[in-house]
Amino acid sequence: MYDDERENISYYDALAGDYELFFGDLNRNMEQEGAWLSAILQTYGVKSVLDASCGSGRQAVPLCSRGFDVTAADPSTAMLRVAETTARKHGVSFPMLNARFNDLASFFEGDFDAIIALGNGLCNLPRAEKIEQALRSMRACCRAGGICLIGIKDFEAIKRHGVRFHGHRIVDHDGTRTVLFEVWDFEDPILVSTAYVVQHAPNEEPATVRRARTHEYMLHEPELRALASAAGFRRVRRLEHPSEAAYALET
Repeated sequence: MYDDERENISYYDALAGDYELFFGDLNRNMEQEGAWLSAILQTYGVKSVLDASCGSGRQAVPLCSRGFDVTAADPSTAMLRVAETTARKHGVSFPMLNARFNDLASFFEGDFDAIIALGNGLCNLPRAEKIEQALRSMRACCRAGGICLIGIKDFEAIKRHGVRFHGHRIVDHDGTRTVLFEVWDFEDPILVSTAYVVQHAPNEEPATVRRARTHEYMLHEPELRALASAAGFRRVRRLEHPSEAAYALET
């Protein structure tokens, strides 16, 4: 069974500079994420937030802009640099830490009202046992009565539909065309996602192609509920989210 997290981190390192191509309008997406999260967090009286897989800052930046006390962590140094740039563009700043899920409990102990891990970061871990360890680590960072908000791909629907090819964006800038698409291979319980970035500049032949691959554990809701219970969470609530399967894990 696949058990190497390093390739998955390298995937994000390789795509950090092109990550916005995964979104039709990144600024609009950030605004939507901030509004959705803010509404959920306010119902729990949350003030302090640890974004445990902050990536490019899609959630951390809008939350900070809305007045939450944010700390961010991510295992990809390249993605953290993107998050720093994004934060500066939006006129905010917050502590950032280069750390994996399982490292977090050694840095924080009951320090946060909420831990968030959206954008499928949790499923870049290779096995269910690793995901349970990550959930335990995140729970340890929560204060008593705190919550973890988890967002993952809807793998049940993904497996049911079986679509392998996924086009994202075509961008033209200064005469250079950039195309991003993914190919998905199903190796149950792993989804192998290979992203291709194709660029072609005027008078340049042939186009350049960069490739990055990640292995995602296809976590389904019943298994998530079981792992959350084993990690010490008392309740799991399914939440409505426009683009992923989202859950509130209550301590």
